Amino acid sequence: MSNPCQSNGICQETLTGFECICSPEFQDTFCQTRVNPCLSNPCITSNTISCRVSKNPMKDFICICHPNYIGK
Repeated sequence: MSNPCQSNGICQETLTGFECICSPEFQDTFCQTRVNPCLSNPCITSNTISCRVSKNPMKDFICICHPNYIGK
């Protein structure tokens, strides 16, 4: 059987078919949706203009900082 789960999700058989066990970065039926890490407000609000989801798979989010501030 081929794996219907995306994003390296693990397919597990159930009594009614299957379910996908997703890594923490992904969600939904087939692990097809990347979780938005900015929803947890990871950036320091007073130093940050905004939070953006990274397109780089090695990074989960990017904080857009005010001038004179740097860091994740």
